[in-house]
Amino acid sequence: MIRSFVRFFSLFTICTFLLSCGADTKEMLKNQMMDTALNTAKNSSSDTSSKKGGFFGGDSGDSHFFEDDYIIIAKEPYKSGWIRVQVAKLETPATTATKGEAKFMLIADGDEAWTKYYYHSRPATEADLKVGKVVFASEAHQDSDGVYLGPENKSETYESWFMSKITDMSNRHKGYVTVAGNYKVNMNAIRVQVTRR
Repeated sequence: MIRSFVRFFSLFTICTFLLSCGADTKEMLKNQMMDTALNTAKNSSSDTSSKKGGFFGGDSGDSHFFEDDYIIIAKEPYKSGWIRVQVAKLETPATTATKGEAKFMLIADGDEAWTKYYYHSRPATEADLKVGKVVFASEAHQDSDGVYLGPENKSETYESWFMSKITDMSNRHKGYVTVAGNYKVNMNAIRVQVTRR
């Protein structure tokens, strides 16, 4: 009750003051309020946009910037060596009428593709990695030792992936594994397939 009275009295006092002010004072107060509001908005936007998942999607998603609806697709089945894969979104699910193929939109350029080779994935954990495991590896960047590193932002994740098999784990202590083709890939730049129900 007392709080309500104090709020009412404060609001009444402010309104009385504003009504008694001249046009110049009202304009000055309006400008100060706008400046304060803009500064508050600017500070809060820089705080949130510097974090993963800032305004307008920012660099949201998992550690490789994959959203829940991102799917890795290939034009052909993986057999050996390595094959290029792309990040896409499902447009039309596979059915018997489509001969088991699903229609996808490639996120990088908006093109559409039909394929039966598509994979839900997640960032690999150290426990996932073993010789013979088929993985998705990012080649967004390389360090000075030629080790492939993962994407640093969302736009780099769309076309930076290939599918390969781990062939050597002897440099695991250095933070990378070797995949078919003798490519060194940082363990933080690897995804593995997951089954969705």
